[in-house]
Amino acid sequence: MSVSILHKITGAVLFKSDAANLTGAYLSGADLSGANLSGANLHSAYLRSAYLSGADLSSAYLSGADLSGANLSGADLSGAYLRSANLRSAYLRSANLHSADLSGANLSGANLRSANLRSAYLRSANLHSADLSGANLRSANLHSADLSGANLHSADLSGATLSTGETFERYLAEVVPALCVAGGRAVADVVTPEHWACNSWDNCPMAAAFDVHGPEECPPLLRPRVTQFIHLFDHGLIPLASARAACGLPPIAA
Repeated sequence: MSVSILHKITGAVLFKSDAANLTGAYLSGADLSGANLSGANLHSAYLRSAYLSGADLSSAYLSGADLSGANLSGADLSGAYLRSANLRSAYLRSANLHSADLSGANLSGANLRSANLRSAYLRSANLHSADLSGANLRSANLHSADLSGANLHSADLSGATLSTGETFERYLAEVVPALCVAGGRAVADVVTPEHWACNSWDNCPMAAAFDVHGPEECPPLLRPRVTQFIHLFDHGLIPLASARAACGLPPIAA
């Protein structure tokens, strides 16, 4: 079976090939919206700015492919192999990436809002400044991933392995309590509604714990952990109730 791929603006035939083997294909600007490319071999394909909205790329082989700036909104990439792929600034809103292998992929600046990344393998992926708001990251592997500047508002990290190697649940149960007392203050003086209601260095939890006004004033060995805490805290992922329970403190009376 052969497939003809057209330019989304001019309608010109950009590529004609066996649908199952598109290795190294030059498909920049191609309109592949709604296309069935399930299981296709797109190794090292050039898909920059391609339009793949709603396409079926489940179990496709996209290792080393250039998908920078591509529109993959609502696309099915479940089980796809995207190791070391370039997805910089790609539009993946509501895309299905369940169990996809994105290890080492460049997703910097990508829009992954409300995307399904459940059980996705994102080890060492670059997610700098990516929008992951509302994304499903349950049981995802984010070990050594770069999440600096990423928007994690309302993301679901249940069961996920964080960039520092522990699960999100273990982070809440062990790392948060340890950080809150690492500066020598009593945990009951740090994990309070007053500090949890503050998102500035005037009075936020880490400012209270270490009596500082910025991460650069924290002990050098703890700065990465402090920065990680602030990132998760600022996106509402460390609720006061969870922190108090982890620290052995009673709930705040209504």
